[in-house]
Amino acid sequence: MKTAFLLMAGGLLFGQGWQGPEAVIQMNIRGGGSADRGKCTAEVEVDGVAEVGIQGSEGRIRTISGQPAAWRRLDCTGPMPSSFADFRFKGVDGRGRQTLIDDPRNNRGLAVVRIEDPQGGREGYTFDIEWRAGADWNAGGRAGSWRRDREPQYSDAPAATIRASIRGGRNDRGKCTAEVEVDGVAEIGIRADTGEIRTVSGQPASWRRLDCTGPLPPNPGDFVFRGIDGRGRQELLADPRNNRGLAVVRIEDPQGGREGYTFDLEWRGGTGWTGAPGAGWGGGSGWGSGTGGSGWGGGSGWGGGSQWGGGWGSGWGNTFSYTGRGRGVFSMDAGQGYDLRGASVFADRGNGEVQIRFDSAFGGDTLQFRGRLERVTADAIEARLMDGINRGDAAPVDARARILLRDSNRVRSIFIEGRARNQIFRVTYNE
Repeated sequence: MKTAFLLMAGGLLFGQGWQGPEAVIQMNIRGGGSADRGKCTAEVEVDGVAEVGIQGSEGRIRTISGQPAAWRRLDCTGPMPSSFADFRFKGVDGRGRQTLIDDPRNNRGLAVVRIEDPQGGREGYTFDIEWRAGADWNAGGRAGSWRRDREPQYSDAPAATIRASIRGGRNDRGKCTAEVEVDGVAEIGIRADTGEIRTVSGQPASWRRLDCTGPLPPNPGDFVFRGIDGRGRQELLADPRNNRGLAVVRIEDPQGGREGYTFDLEWRGGTGWTGAPGAGWGGGSGWGSGTGGSGWGGGSGWGGGSQWGGGWGSGWGNTFSYTGRGRGVFSMDAGQGYDLRGASVFADRGNGEVQIRFDSAFGGDTLQFRGRLERVTADAIEARLMDGINRGDAAPVDARARILLRDSNRVRSIFIEGRARNQIFRVTYNE
């Protein structure tokens, strides 16, 4: 991890004035986050007063007084997004004062922390920033809210996520059985085929299992919650029918020590998140029966031609875009597959988004993926993919992608491997 020192005459203004060089660092992306949430741990050395700014995939220190401040590390699960539902700062270590002076929610995605070291000599300081991207999770945003009537202060324990074990069932009705361990108070959210626990108080809550007949639809016609087992209280806080497909259950365990809790969610009717009911993954003809990629949000993929083709841009929030011809193969363990003959890649280091599209004999953008960047170097891009469209049918995926670059502005090869609807798939592509 390299740290560069630059003398800046302009740019983003953290404070009224400073002296000495500005220290700039690129994030060490270590993964482990998710599409809508993440965390950075920053460690710096200060002897005097300094301001630390973090935005996109970069961090900067400006020395206000004293000796020049320096970076030790900036480790993140992924780049900071440009918009936030929730943001938290926490000073972890250091003898002086750490203050969040600019919240990225009100500062165009730039977080600024001021460090004041009261004694002579250099001192190490560590702080954490955590975020959730998109609409506010407590106030009823587009993604569905956790709480509408109250806003609990969550503990420092990270949220625990799980992908449901899909065991099959009828298309017009379904059921999920969730089993968790709680020692205190926790809230459990379930959307589609993914579950998440947030610890409100006490010891970190954890998953035992999440078994479903199929993904919970975003608009079920009928919905029932039942607490099955556990010594404390279970309460349905958010009904998916009026919370954009997100069900939230609160569990309050009254005694010390961990306790297992089980509850059921049952529904009838409602359309699926994407695609036709019953179509797709492992269904005999690829993921779906369409002839082209319909894309997200409007029927034409992620963007038009002017967005593609030309390597990395410049500045904070820079992008990589490429389109070209080559040869590749999409295959599934169940036996379905077809040849690929072109690819497009778009990656944004500012908001962490990556998009990959492939052409085939079925048409342009036959196969599409969308996800989050995990690591970017001069010759490779690594990403976790969460959404996929195959021949017109969209579905959640759990996959990893590795894209090798040539001369920093062209794609040499792409390898993707993952799982969708309990089917393992692979993509290999070479320019």
